[in-house]
Amino acid sequence: MNAHLAVREVMTPDPVTVSPRMRLNHAAALMKERDVGSLIVVRNDLPVGIVTEKDLVEKAVAVNAKPSQLSIKDVMSAPLVTIGPEVDIAQAARMMASLRIRRLAVLENGRLVGILTEGDILKISPELIEITREFERINTREERIHEEVVTMGICEGCQAFSEELREHDGIHLCKSCFEDQD
Repeated sequence: MNAHLAVREVMTPDPVTVSPRMRLNHAAALMKERDVGSLIVVRNDLPVGIVTEKDLVEKAVAVNAKPSQLSIKDVMSAPLVTIGPEVDIAQAARMMASLRIRRLAVLENGRLVGILTEGDILKISPELIEITREFERINTREERIHEEVVTMGICEGCQAFSEELREHDGIHLCKSCFEDQD
């Protein structure tokens, strides 16, 4: 992969846009017709959100709502996460991984010029997605461990000395006793 590949070189230009007032059944039909997994929501020519297949499933289908009775504004994700077209693709991939999203709207001077998807990145560098996902998994695990570790001392469960006591229901436990609580 090129060392400094810009988002502009990889993004899909002119993403499909919709009004927040559009009904979900029409949005789903548009997604099918245009073969896209998301629609950028635009109000007064400004991008304000995104609606994805996941939004449709989780916020409409899974709760047994009638798509013809819901509007995009009822299920869209907002605010819209954006990136500039000159940003390095590796930085964009890290941003997606850290925010746990698969799409970034590309704005230039406040104007929507494209959308960058995980699929776009996969086409040019499949390993980049895996590297950023693993990096995020490691960071998430480390955050969880640091949140749980309290101090070193005597475990109140087994009375053994531990360098990593964790708090559970107000008592300090070693890793073994802590894991037995779950």
